[in-house]
This record gives sequence, C-alpha cells and structure tokens, in this order.
Amino acid sequence: MMERGLVRFLFLILAVAICGAASVFQPISDSHRSAALDVFVPVDGSYKSLEEAYEALKTLEILGIDKKSDLSSATCENVVKVLALSSSTLKDALYALSLNGILKCKSGEDVPKDIVSKLQTGVKDAKLLLDFYYSVRGLVLVKEQFSGTDISLGDAEAVFRSIKALSQSDGKWRYSPNNPESSTFAAGLAFETLAGVISLAPSEIDHSLIQTLKTGITKLFDSIQKYDDGTFYFDESEGPISTTASVIRGLKSFAASESTGLNLPGEKIVGLAKFFLGVGIPGDAKDFFNQIDALACLEDNRFSVPLILSLPSSVISLTKKEPLKVKVSTVLGSKAPALSVKLAQALSSGSKGSSVINNQELKFDAESATYFLESFPKNFDVGKYTFVFEILLDESANEKAYITEAQTKVPIAATGAITIENAEIAVLDSDVGSVESQKKLDLTKDEAVSLSANHLQKLRLSFQLTTPIGHVFKPHQAFLKLKHESQVEHIFLVKTSGKKSELVLDFLGLVEKLYYLSGKYEIQLTIGDASMENSLLSNIGHIELDLPERPEKAARPPLQPTDPYSRYVPKAEISHIFRVPEKLPAKQISLVFLGLIVLPFIGFLIGLTRLGVNIKSFPSSVGAATSALLFHGGIGAVLLLYVLFWVKASSQNRFLRAMSYSAAGQGKNSSGKRRISDLLTQSDNRVCADCSAPDPKWASANIGVFICLKCCGVHRSLGTHISKVVLSVTLDEWSDDEVDSMIEIGGNASANSVYEAFIPDGVSKPGPDASLDQRMQFIRSKYEHQEFLKPSLRITSVKGSNSSSSQQPHLEGMVEFIGLLKVTLKKGTNLAVRDMRTSDSYVVLTLGQQTAKSTVMKSNLNPVWNEELMLSVPHDYGSVKLQVFDYDAFSGDDIMGEAGIDIQPLITSAMAFGDPEMFGDMQIGKWLKSRDNALIEDSIINIADGKVKQEVHIKLQNVESGELELELEWLRLDQ
Repeated sequence: MMERGLVRFLFLILAVAICGAASVFQPISDSHRSAALDVFVPVDGSYKSLEEAYEALKTLEILGIDKKSDLSSATCENVVKVLALSSSTLKDALYALSLNGILKCKSGEDVPKDIVSKLQTGVKDAKLLLDFYYSVRGLVLVKEQFSGTDISLGDAEAVFRSIKALSQSDGKWRYSPNNPESSTFAAGLAFETLAGVISLAPSEIDHSLIQTLKTGITKLFDSIQKYDDGTFYFDESEGPISTTASVIRGLKSFAASESTGLNLPGEKIVGLAKFFLGVGIPGDAKDFFNQIDALACLEDNRFSVPLILSLPSSVISLTKKEPLKVKVSTVLGSKAPALSVKLAQALSSGSKGSSVINNQELKFDAESATYFLESFPKNFDVGKYTFVFEILLDESANEKAYITEAQTKVPIAATGAITIENAEIAVLDSDVGSVESQKKLDLTKDEAVSLSANHLQKLRLSFQLTTPIGHVFKPHQAFLKLKHESQVEHIFLVKTSGKKSELVLDFLGLVEKLYYLSGKYEIQLTIGDASMENSLLSNIGHIELDLPERPEKAARPPLQPTDPYSRYVPKAEISHIFRVPEKLPAKQISLVFLGLIVLPFIGFLIGLTRLGVNIKSFPSSVGAATSALLFHGGIGAVLLLYVLFWVKASSQNRFLRAMSYSAAGQGKNSSGKRRISDLLTQSDNRVCADCSAPDPKWASANIGVFICLKCCGVHRSLGTHISKVVLSVTLDEWSDDEVDSMIEIGGNASANSVYEAFIPDGVSKPGPDASLDQRMQFIRSKYEHQEFLKPSLRITSVKGSNSSSSQQPHLEGMVEFIGLLKVTLKKGTNLAVRDMRTSDSYVVLTLGQQTAKSTVMKSNLNPVWNEELMLSVPHDYGSVKLQVFDYDAFSGDDIMGEAGIDIQPLITSAMAFGDPEMFGDMQIGKWLKSRDNALIEDSIINIADGKVKQEVHIKLQNVESGELELELEWLRLDQ
C-alpha cells in the first residue's frame, strides 16, 4: 500500500508539471489505442481477476478495439461460474455482471436467481457504503441485462436515507457509520449508488432528499482544486486520477436519472476534461482505465459534452509560410457540431498587452475538419505568442448539449530565418582605441581569419541580427569561445545593445582568467534561439596572443581530461635487477692459482719416482701382500673419508637452502615450479610464443604461453582483462590455479593452434630482433583484437582435471563478451566482528566463472579500499555476487555478509546512449531500491566526464551488520 501511495504521489507531481507547463490539450488519439494493447495484456488468455478483466475490456470497448473474441471463452467461463454460486462475494458478483454486459455470456430469461437473492439480501443487511454500492449496482445491472426481470427495492426511500446518513456537510462521504473520516472518492461511489436506488425505486423518492443531495454535490465542487490553465481535479489518498474519475462516474449516473436535473458549472466540466487529457498516456492499468472511462462519461449524450480545441502543431514557420490550423472535437476525438472559431487576440510575449491579430475568424475545411488562418498580417514577426481563441456554436440548441470555454489560450512559437549582417572582427589598441587590424566575416560558413594581439590590445566582435520584417533580433544565446592549444577553453557572452550585438575583450584585464597562456587560440561563435531557424556554430579562425609571463603565485590552468585510450599505450619496459656477479680475478692470476693447486700433486709424483716405487715389485706372498694391501687400503680409506666428507657437506648445503626457501614461504611452490620447469623443457616452449626468441623465462598464465622479456612488457601493457597474470618462471611465486592453467592449456603449441589458427597472407610473426612497434602490433592483433581466430570468440582460463598430459590442448569453450565492468571498491562501514574485536576483511566479486579479490584490510571494521577490480561481462550475464570474508591464517576464512548487484540497468542504459563522450553530464538510468535487493537507496546511473558510472550503496545480507560503497563503470570493448 505504501508503494502504491508513493506511485500516486509521484503521478500527481507529474500531472502538476504537465498541466503547469503546457496549455495545448489533445483529444484521445491512436497513440492511446496503441498503448492500451500494451498495458492491458492478458496472461495465458485471461486476467488475474474479474475486476482487471472488466477494466481492460471496458477500456478497449470505449477505444473501439475489438478483443472480445480473444478473451470471451475463458472470461465467460469465470463469469458463469461466479453467477452460479451463491457463495460469491458481492464485489465478484458486480464485476461478473459488468463483464456479462460486455461479453453477453448470459442473457434472456436465464436470470441468476441465487445472485439476485444475495444482492437483495446485501441491500437489506448493508451497513457499509461499499456493501450498498456492490449490491445496488449489481441489481441495476441485472435489471438492464435480463429482460422481463422486475427487480425493485421495496423500501427504496429507507435505503436512500441509510446511504444519505453517511454524507458530510462538505459534500464528502464516509465509508461506514463508525468511521468519522470523509472521502471525495467515497462521494463518487455514493452518487452511483443513489442513482441506482432511484432507478430501482417502485415510486418516486422524496424530492427534498434529492434536493439535499444536489446541495451536497454543489458543496463538493466548492472544494475542487484548480491549476492556472483552467484545469480542475479532485485529490486525496487514492490519487487525483482515481478520485476525479469516481466523482465523474457518480455525477454521470446521477444526472442520467429522469427525475433529476443536475446543473453543473460549464467551466469546471471543461476543466475536468482538460485534467484527464493533460496527463497523457498513463503507464498504470488502473489509471489508464479511470482516464478513458471518465472521458467516456463526459462524452455521454446525457451529460453536458465538453469540446476541446487542439492544434496539430504549435510551431509556425514564417519561412515556409505555414498556415495556422486548429481542430475542435470531443474528448474522445468525435466530430464536433457546427460551430465557428475566432482568433480573438495574438499577444506577443515581448509586448505589453498589445495584440498583433484581433477578432480574425478562421476558415473551415470540411474534408479535414480543420479551421485555418491562411495568412498572417505583415507586422507578424518571429517570437513567442499567446493566441486567444473563442468557440461559437452555430445553433442555439447545441448550447445545451455542448460546453466550451469562453476563451482558450494556446502558446504559439513563430520561427523564421534571421538575417546576419555587418559581421566583423578587429584588434584594437587599448590606449586610443584605433583599429590595428580588421576583417569582414561571413558567419554562415567557417572562416580562416588569422589575428595577433598582445595584452595591451583588445579584440572586438560585432554583427547585426534582423528578423524577416526587419526588426532587431536579440538571440537567447550568443557566445564566443576561445580555445587554447592546450585545450583550455574560455566562453564569453555577446550582448545585444540597440541594433548591434557586440563583444569587446580587453586582454589586459583578462590575463589572469586566461592563466597567462600565450599562444594560439581558436575562435568559435555560437548563436541560437528557439525562434531562429538558422542557428549557427561558426569557426571564425584563430588569434595569436602574446601575454606576460605567469607570476609565481598566479593560478595555474586546470588539468584537462586525459585521453581514455592512453591507458592502452605501451608501458615502460620492466628492468629486473638480478644479483650482481662477483668480480673475477685476472686471467694470469687464475692460471698461477691453478698451478699452485696442481703443484703438490706433481711433487707427489716426483716423490714416488725418487722412492723407486714400482708396482711390478708388489709382493706376491700371502703375508707381504696382506701387509701391502692393508697399507694401501688405509691410504684409500683416508681418501674415501675426504670424498664422503665433501658429499655430506654438499648435501647439508642443499638441505639448508631448502629450509631457507621453506621459511620464506617458497616451499609450497617447489612442486609447482618443477611442473612449470618440466613444461618449459618441451621443444615448442623453448622459444617465445610471439617472436620465437630462444630460452623464454616469462609466461602469461591465463593465456598459457611462454614469452621472452621483450614480449613480456607488451603483454603487461594489454591490461589484466586480456593478459591477466604475467609471471617469471624462476623468480615469481605461482599459485596452484596458475600452474594448473598452464598445464591444462599445454604451452605454446596448444595456445598458438587457436590464437594463430588463421594468420592471413602478408602478416608475419615478429622475429627476436623485431622493434617494439612490430611486437606491439602483432601481439595486440593476436590477443586483444583476436584477428587470427573468429572475432566473436574469447578464450578464458579453465579449471579442468589435473591431467598432467601437455600434448592435448585443454582450452575452455569460447565465450562472447560484450564489455568490461570496472568496480571501484570504495569503503565499508560497521562490518561484522569475526575475530576478538575486529576483522581482517576483504571482498570477492564473482561474475560467471570469473572472480576478483581485493586486498585484505587488517583489523579494521570500517576499511577504506579505493581499489579497482575488473570483470569481463559475457553476453549471457547475470548478477555480480559480492561476498565479504574475514581472513584467517590458520583456518578457513569466515563469511561476513553477501549481496547481489544487478548490472542490467547499468548495461541497458549504457547501450541505449551509445558513446557517452558525445553527451554532457546527465542522469541516464536508475536501479530502484526494493525488498528484493540490498540497496540502501536508489542507485543513480550517470554520464560523468564521458564515462557511464553508477554509485551503489548496499547493506550486506545474512549478517548482523555491514554496509559497502562501490562505484561501477561500464567500458565498451572498443575502448
């Protein structure tokens, strides 16, 4: 109920804006008929309720749209069912009978006796106004639809008094005797009910009761509300359309009674008609029905029918010599009776009460049913006017059946071609005002004027504007723009004084505003007005300004917006700093050191020679041989100990290095690096995937290729949405997912079989010695533009099985992307506690198979990230899932809340407007807060600085507390 009330309130504001801003009212047209087919759409061939079905069919019937055959079967089945059940409610019985009157489901002598009995009982037992309304109106419909049925109220006057007891002194009515609150909407229901009582009464109702009711109607009209343009309406909680329609239906029914003669003010009847025509085409089905039904009641021949004056166009072109055309019809567009239309006055907005045209009768074209004025007087000029029309009925008999306004005021705009003369631009000396240089201008086309000036001179621009009849024309907009070569712009207003428009720029007084910027300034003139058919935007030329040097404390020019494409230019090549090798000694010193090492061995050999060692003399006897073997074995054992010592020392050294890696957190990745190293040893992976340079030491994990250092810099410049993770094979840490991605893709051969599947003739891969531009062009064509595979496909990383086979390319299915979503994570407020008194919070965004994770904010319940996360949006996108976690080093991370972000309003608005750089700052859409989303307030979608952005403030779900502020930005793929 609150949401519906808000809608009614907003609609009232809209109606006020419409009625206050426009005085041209158009009768019901084909646009209403087309809209009705969209508003009243049945679901599976039927409507949700009998009330909705009646409102839809009644509206379509009034508009002349035949939909009975499409809906009669299912709807008649419900009507017959309700009329056959004695347990049906009074409301259902009323709408079933109303539908029966349209569809003719039951007719003739087949009277629904149970329903008639229930309605008669309802009249006797009724205490509430709605019970009287449903019962009496139902009996009236039975009497109208079933011939030969004599349905009358035995004590009609008592029923009349019971209903009249609910009336108030101000003309309003109550819904029940126990409710003191009165309502205008209830007054309309009461009028309909009392009209039914009069028609069902076996004898005439006491005339004093009817006269009292007429007095109440007059008092009710005393409380009617009015706009300045003569529009009248009733308003309260049900909304102005529903309330006003209820009163009109009641008055129509009451006036239709033969025993009553209701005389209402004609201007208020016309004002009520103008109110319903002024709201345009409602988007709500209930308001649509009330608008059309109320207008149909006003057009009923038993009521005073208002006539509406309308114009096919409120703009008249004097250049094309267009005539003034006027139409007069009923509110539903029916033909008006014989009448004449007179243009009483044509008041100019610039004059004080003087009229250009007086008492000019318009001619009538019977074929088009249009009244027209062929020509205007010679003094009729361009500008804004208020035309005052008078409608005079030809026959006196028509004055009783039709109502017209005494005078109808309509705003008219007269346009024409403005003459531009004596245009010139000059440079003046400040001291004496003499002209140093002067140029004549033709402002109807671009010029190439070249001027120069210093800070002691002035620039003067002047021209004359005249209307088609030679009057001085003062445009609504006349601006001169100076644009410096640094893109700093300055705009000056051209004023009109007397017969000439002139602007004088004194550069001595403007040096601070110009930020002391010397150099070339482009000159551009803009002249525009709603009455000017030849508005212009003319490039005059340029002026070279020589201004003084900028003082130290003077203001600097504002920073200009950067080119959005500058983010894609090549980044500076990354220089990795490795451990500097130790300085080697000179070659001669190394040779001397080697000689000193070998010298003891040479001395050993010489000593053996001097001792006369001869293996041939090795003893052969058992005792001597045993002693010799023991002696030499001891020497060998000593040497073996030396060998074992060095082996053990080497093992310990490797063990210590492994321990140091583990302590540094690298032990976890040793197996991953070993898998990457094994993959790197394959023949296709020993050269760069893009330039074939040998021994690549870098890799793009999500693409699955090994690349050299030079190509690595280009990959980083592509952005993380294309080459997401560029890592060193030996120096960087690899996650398990990144290793699995490389293994699953299979390396250079598998990736190139997709990315280089269709390299056209004339395109060759760059070589190891290729320039940076050649590498940039080929790599962008290969990965970013994907010119060597089908343009509609994109390759994303996969999470497949852990198969170690690298011979088969395991690439995920091709996905078509429509754009990029940049999420700026601003801050969180009052997040939930998951540790002792705080939380280590971070955010994870999920869109399809993609995830993006923010940094962890340690011990902070109100973190400020100001961090950008990027997601690629596929063609079949859904909502972005947002989750907040508490980081825990020793166990699983705890959830701190979640929410869903609907990105459809952002994408739909962005695609509807196309290139946002073509528009200024403006609102283009909105994501409304509702019970089904986590929004704290409505999320506005704006174009700001040529970008489509959306501010989102959400409350985390499934958690005790927490709010997040984000900014979404939509990026097209061609950006």
